[in-house]
Amino acid sequence: MPKKFSLLPDENVVMEEKAMIRSGKISAHAGKLILTNQRLVFAKKPNPFHGILGGLGGWLAGKSQDLLPLDTPLSDITDVERTKFGRCDKVLLVRTSSQECQIILSKTIDQWIQAIRTAPTSQH
Repeated sequence: MPKKFSLLPDENVVMEEKAMIRSGKISAHAGKLILTNQRLVFAKKPNPFHGILGGLGGWLAGKSQDLLPLDTPLSDITDVERTKFGRCDKVLLVRTSSQECQIILSKTIDQWIQAIRTAPTSQH
């Protein structure tokens, strides 16, 4: 069963916004970017076309649909900055020691950068 977003004990949502996460050179997945007082999470919106057939196909292929492609403690974030993807300049680049994610936001990118950089347990 794919992992879904839920708050941890003593965790509170600080900010959230509909967004898209890039996966590969030209594809992106819709979902929600969530900043809590403990971590940064991108929760993918489940694709209704993947339903039972997608689950069965994933099981046969040995893969499960990852509904949380980004789920990292704030202390693991090494850098966060604004970048571009094509003509879109509202892309949030999040780096950790183990991954790099590009998240396309609609308008509040500067507020996200500030909120992540000033989060109490982050080190950037």
